[in-house]
Amino acid sequence: MATYVLVAGAWHGSWCWVEVARMLEAAGHRVLTPNLLGTEAEDEPETTEPLHRWAEQIAEIVRQEVDEVVLVGHSRAGLVISEVAERVPEKIDLLVYLAAYLLQDGQTLNDWAQRAHNADAMTNAVAFHSDGTCTIKPEILEKIFCNRTSAHFIDFARARTVPEPIAAFMSPIQISHERFSSVRLGYIECLQDQAIPLDMQKAMQAPFPNVMTEKLDCDHSPFFSMPHELVSALERFRRAE
Repeated sequence: MATYVLVAGAWHGSWCWVEVARMLEAAGHRVLTPNLLGTEAEDEPETTEPLHRWAEQIAEIVRQEVDEVVLVGHSRAGLVISEVAERVPEKIDLLVYLAAYLLQDGQTLNDWAQRAHNADAMTNAVAFHSDGTCTIKPEILEKIFCNRTSAHFIDFARARTVPEPIAAFMSPIQISHERFSSVRLGYIECLQDQAIPLDMQKAMQAPFPNVMTEKLDCDHSPFFSMPHELVSALERFRRAE
């Protein structure tokens, strides 16, 4: 059996993995769903170097595991898991990018987001605040993130989203060919994604010729809209040679 570490994307927390974690645990796996520093409702947001601090946080969790882990990052968490792989490649069996930002060294999330055809829509979906954070507008959540998700889970998500530090979008990742490229990569494309368009998901994979790819006919939130299929895709990656 495997150890899965599941890292949520912007405005989300461990709560988004509830169905996926339950299914993986039922199959006998160990599952960790850490909340990133500053992303719980009662926390002060990590507005200074959040990407660096999150990568250090998750790397330390991975270091404590006896066996190699399958490290999964959704959306913005793609940046986090890339930096974790740079720190502890020997402890990671597989990196899985779930409709996530798979960036090259020195790139930022904003570099890619601003070139997407939905850049204006995404900017309008976010409320920016003077404390260095931003929030996803509740009335936009369904249209952008959950366009194939049941009303129950949309309400569940609306009640739990938290502020995101704007600095996370502007921080360049720091990875090297020697360390990052030694880890197996998998990418799960979400075909009906309105947050990270499919053409951008494909473009981010292009510089990484050895990336394995799975496709789900779902929105940006497959942990809600297609949890069974998501778990199956994760397991196929894990078993691949």
